[in-house]
Amino acid sequence: MNVRNDKTKHLISRGIGGWRLLLRGLALLAIILAAQLPVVAQAAAFSIADGDVAGLIAAINTANATSGADTINLAPGGTYTLTAVDNTSAGANGLPIITSQITINGNGATIQRSSAAGTPSFRIFSIAGPNAGDVRLDRVTIRGGDSLNGGGILNYGTMTMTNSTVSNNYGQTGGGIWSPGTVAISSSTIRENTSFYYGAGITNGAILTLTDSTVNGNSTGGYRGGGIVNLGGHATLTNSTVSGNNSDGQGAGGILNWAGALTLINSTVSGNTGNGYGGGISQVYYGTLTLANSTVSGNRDIGGAAGGILNDSGTTRLKNTIIANNSPGDCGGVITTLGHNIASDASCVGLTGSGDLNSTNPLLGPLANNGGPTQTHAQLPGSPAIDAVPLANLTDANGFPIVADQRGVARPQGAAGDIGAVELILNQPPVANAGPDQTVEATSPSGASVTLNGSGSSDPDGGPLTYNWTGTVGAANGVSPTVGLPLGTHTVTLAVSDGQATATDTVSITVRDTTLPTVSASRSPGPNANGWNNTDVTVTASGTDGGSGIASCTTVVVSAEGANQSATVSCTDTAGNTASATVSNINIDKTVPSVNYSGNLGTYTVDQTVSIVCLAVDGGSGIASHTCQNVAGPAYTFVLGAHSFSATATDNAGNAGSGFTSFTVVVTPASLKNVISQFLGNTGVATSLKQKVDSIAQAPNSQAKAGKVQAFTNEVNALCCSPAQGKPLTADQRDILIALAQAL
Repeated sequence: MNVRNDKTKHLISRGIGGWRLLLRGLALLAIILAAQLPVVAQAAAFSIADGDVAGLIAAINTANATSGADTINLAPGGTYTLTAVDNTSAGANGLPIITSQITINGNGATIQRSSAAGTPSFRIFSIAGPNAGDVRLDRVTIRGGDSLNGGGILNYGTMTMTNSTVSNNYGQTGGGIWSPGTVAISSSTIRENTSFYYGAGITNGAILTLTDSTVNGNSTGGYRGGGIVNLGGHATLTNSTVSGNNSDGQGAGGILNWAGALTLINSTVSGNTGNGYGGGISQVYYGTLTLANSTVSGNRDIGGAAGGILNDSGTTRLKNTIIANNSPGDCGGVITTLGHNIASDASCVGLTGSGDLNSTNPLLGPLANNGGPTQTHAQLPGSPAIDAVPLANLTDANGFPIVADQRGVARPQGAAGDIGAVELILNQPPVANAGPDQTVEATSPSGASVTLNGSGSSDPDGGPLTYNWTGTVGAANGVSPTVGLPLGTHTVTLAVSDGQATATDTVSITVRDTTLPTVSASRSPGPNANGWNNTDVTVTASGTDGGSGIASCTTVVVSAEGANQSATVSCTDTAGNTASATVSNINIDKTVPSVNYSGNLGTYTVDQTVSIVCLAVDGGSGIASHTCQNVAGPAYTFVLGAHSFSATATDNAGNAGSGFTSFTVVVTPASLKNVISQFLGNTGVATSLKQKVDSIAQAPNSQAKAGKVQAFTNEVNALCCSPAQGKPLTADQRDILIALAQAL
């Protein structure tokens, strides 16, 4: 297959300019970010409680403002879930941009983007540079980031990662890590990240060193490299494994070297899948690819390109390396040999140097844990790779000696070195036997004396063994030492060594305490004077134990509403004995009472009657107090226009509620005449006043209306305020009628 076809050349010429512009733009942005925060304080150390995201953000901001190397200590095994964007420099970030030297001791903690629906997209970390951000991450997991570049981490500066994991992140470029800066990764795992364009696991644009680490299970959906992409940078993989990665588009499933310098020493590339551009490693745009004492096996390309190594352009050099069992072939393009390589087929053009073997089965085992920090392919008995490298050639491409294999096993094990990433160990390891598990009764408050028994251990080679016991015992030596153990169950590890290999076994020893602890329970907060709470109630256990001591106590949060609830909590001593206590009569009402107004017509004419009832109701603890008052009376007794009334109510739990009602009083000619009838009945004077109301309503203009109103007023005044003299209207009635007539 001619992999350097027109399509490939077009993609190369188009892509190279694009990523160079991208790198220049990112570098400029990095310089801007580096200048954002001034140095104002000295170095500090921070301890962040489990889940305290705000504290973590504050610690980073404070550390950015210091002049020294700050340290942030996360809670052992803690989880810090980010839910919001902190800043939008170089894309959305969940944590502040790091602009100073910071060490984050994860202690096994996880920093993750929330998976809850509605959480915005953002990456976890962004490191400013150059000469600004300098981050050291140890024993921390970065998970769930989602960003255009660097879903988990975007590094413009310097990053050192040890004993850590970057997983389940997404970025169009660099799903796990996108680094235009300097990054050193050791004893870490980059797994199950995804991308659309470059490098689902790692995209490197500058300097990358990967040591004793694993890049596996990463996948890119559209282009260029499932595991690692080296974009014009310098990348060195030592004692590392790239496995099980996938690329559906341009670029290899495992590693893509795009115009960069990529070196693999004592490393394994296995089980990766590409689609038309190489399965294991793809070399394009005149980069330099060098492999020394490495293994490329079991990779495939479902699009028909080379499954192992595709050298589309540039230089690919192999030394002491195995390329085997790749599909549809081991190699594509021309290979430069530095000697002592094995290929399982005849596809590796140029592999004709000293010690090279083509179409040769290297007899490899499956990818497995063969010792060391990463998985490897070990040679099977009879493999032609064993002792095939003369001692003078047991060096890397630059002539520096390779003194150990990928697992850390010394090279050579025999008269010569082995081809590939693994050096076969000739010595048979010893067998460790720590004896049967023991259960011992305590002889004092401090525990008991226990005799360990490693006499069942042996060495298949018949050599002498050394015995080292570790665990709660501290450290003890010898076949059967006597040690003091406190109360509890202990795992003690026996390590036996024959001087070349070490084997381990464990024994479980229980020092018993059979007395139950004494437990009491308390509640917080306590009830109010009415015996109710309007918040959750936390019930906490506390205990004493005269034997092994209290190991843990439980806490129960009662959040359900209701009366006469109870909660049971417990304490457990170090020996595992558990006792409980119960708090009863927990009454919780978190629902505010309702205040309702009924009977409101909304709009009343002055001849109607207002009758609105106010009622306070509480279905939980009951009403303790309220300000409800009914609103009632003839509408004409209310001022014309809008009226509003409100009331509050408090229940026995202290919850307060409120209600509101409003209505409007209006006057019409008909309603005013009805009021006149209410005041005067159907008398002649009532008829006269009603006629004047009609004349007011029919007045053609304001001047005429004013005259009609005055006539109405004069007649009303004449009817007030002496019933004995035939003047039946009261003063209040007079004022009401005159005001209503004026309002027509």
